[in-house]
Amino acid sequence: MSDVMLHGVLNMPLPDDPAECDFMTWMQFKQRARQASARIEELEAQLAKAVEALEWCATHRKKCHEYDDDVGHERRTFDVEDMIIMEYAARTTLAELKGQDQCQPW
Repeated sequence: MSDVMLHGVLNMPLPDDPAECDFMTWMQFKQRARQASARIEELEAQLAKAVEALEWCATHRKKCHEYDDDVGHERRTFDVEDMIIMEYAARTTLAELKGQDQCQPW
């Protein structure tokens, strides 16, 4: 189901009582409602993946500093390599959300 169809299903008028509509109309409504529910679940799963990737990027430096503190190392500086790691996480997540097999090249 496309997002346009989902929007249409979510905004269609609902009967107050299923007895008010004929059997076919009610069955079509139930089918569309199931499709809308499935699409919402897909979108929620994609959102959860995106949030996970963003949280990883947002906490990368903090976690690295915590690790350095725990093992007694001097806190590291962040350079191009760290940016590449975070960029890879973002590109991998985007590829997965777009249904691509792998990250697209630069």
